[in-house]
Amino acid sequence: MDNIEGLNFLIDYENVNESGLDGAEHLYRTDSLAVFYSKACGNISRKMMNMILESRCEFYAFRLKKAGKNALDFTLFPEWES
Repeated sequence: MDNIEGLNFLIDYENVNESGLDGAEHLYRTDSLAVFYSKACGNISRKMMNMILESRCEFYAFRLKKAGKNALDFTLFPEWES
């Protein structure tokens, strides 16, 4: 059974690391997955990357310019940064 509409997943990899990708084996080609990471993050394992690519979902990886607490929040909403 195909997921007709598709789902969008935004992953703050800096906070959740690879556990944030649990369930990747259930991605559909109609889904999209965006992973936000920084130099402070570990790498995505080859096994996990293969699952993501085999799903044929739309996959995006965005490197954050800054690393650290709330880095993604301040990238998405820069006016919050003090």
